Amino acid sequence: MDTRGESAERPVSIVWPLTGSVVVSGWVMWFVCRFQLGSTLSLSALFVFPVVCGVITACIHAGAIVTIRGILDEQENVSTWPLICAAWVPVVWIPALVVLGMDASGWVAALLPMMAASSVLLLHRFVFVESSYPPEGDLQSLFVVPPEATLSRTIFPMLLTALAAQLALVALMLRWNWVAGFLLSLACVTPVWRFPRKPPSVLRSRARPVVSSVAALLVTMIALLPFLKAGPGHRALAALLRMTEIKTVKASVQPRPTGPGYSGIILLLPPKPRRTVLPPAPDADQAAAKAKPQVIPFDGAYWYFKEPDDRPRPDAKVVHGDPLTARIQSTNQLALRMEAHQAIVPAAKVSCCSALRVNVVNADTRPGSIAIEVILRDTETKAHSKISLGTIVLPSSRAEPIDALRPPVHETLTFRFPREAHAVQFSEITVRIKAAPARERAAPQVSIESFVLVP
Repeated sequence: MDTRGESAERPVSIVWPLTGSVVVSGWVMWFVCRFQLGSTLSLSALFVFPVVCGVITACIHAGAIVTIRGILDEQENVSTWPLICAAWVPVVWIPALVVLGMDASGWVAALLPMMAASSVLLLHRFVFVESSYPPEGDLQSLFVVPPEATLSRTIFPMLLTALAAQLALVALMLRWNWVAGFLLSLACVTPVWRFPRKPPSVLRSRARPVVSSVAALLVTMIALLPFLKAGPGHRALAALLRMTEIKTVKASVQPRPTGPGYSGIILLLPPKPRRTVLPPAPDADQAAAKAKPQVIPFDGAYWYFKEPDDRPRPDAKVVHGDPLTARIQSTNQLALRMEAHQAIVPAAKVSCCSALRVNVVNADTRPGSIAIEVILRDTETKAHSKISLGTIVLPSSRAEPIDALRPPVHETLTFRFPREAHAVQFSEITVRIKAAPARERAAPQVSIESFVLVP
């Protein structure tokens, strides 16, 4: 019997089912987690959801192995059931990997090489490698030099391993978790394959899938903790931490570092030609009856800053972009504030109109209410007087559940002008976009389309 002939065919018949199972299981788990996660899990779902994900992954894994082996139509001694059980060891970690990836966790860089090492051990177990240069005596080593030493069999694999490990450290420092994980996976292939080992016993071979399933279930539960629905205890703790950091910032004479990100961000829209605002004529019933609403397209700026600041600091980063697609988050426990500022040229009086309509686009699909507060400011005076027109919650943010693929929602909010402030003028409209306490560390994906002055 030609052992080398069999060993040349077996890697193909084992690699393809394993690769297909990993790809299909990961793709399905990504869709399942994308529709299910998002700070919506209850405490009971913390224990049920990992089990459901494990069952779905197991079914997909078994189906993929059977289907791919049927397509390959290989006639060999390795039966399907032992291959399903052995290949389950790396595949069982896919739900935990997807959850950690959606949370942008650095543990992705640790889980990927562990899955790669399990896959290499699986291949080493099923592939009978006949070494033509067995080590002499009882001494075994990772660095075995064959009699016919070539660069591709000696120096090149070790250089590739060292280079991948060093690049992985650079990726970790840059917070490229997935890149670091793939590089660490590449770095562990050669050492794991060459590591001297004894043939596993039957008991250990059968217990390994069970132990891996239990461990993966626990890791998935821990990874789901950031997606729990915020309860009273969670909100009280978040408020306490925020108050502590605010007091620390106020007590410090020097401004504290804001973390690895920016102290604030000013987001500008593409430049538009400025229009002169001609509000309806005040105190004229006949003119007001004939007056038409004045539409003011929004062409201002969005401010992103953290408490206790009331505006972005001088070192804030100025960028051009769209608030509907921008993902801006706080780099610490402080809440992130978002404001939209629109200049009114020339300044108008409150008596000109009865109400202000704000046309808003909500592209945020994360659970949690989003409130809109409108403030009229007179920036031309030294006192910088301001009037608040109240706060209204976006109806689209109250929907439960929110479809993750929901298109942006266009909404119109109406704010009444106070009668007692008719003599006050305003030269700027400030819109405060407030997220719910459970999600106030991330800026809402909301934009202002236009304002309408209603006579």
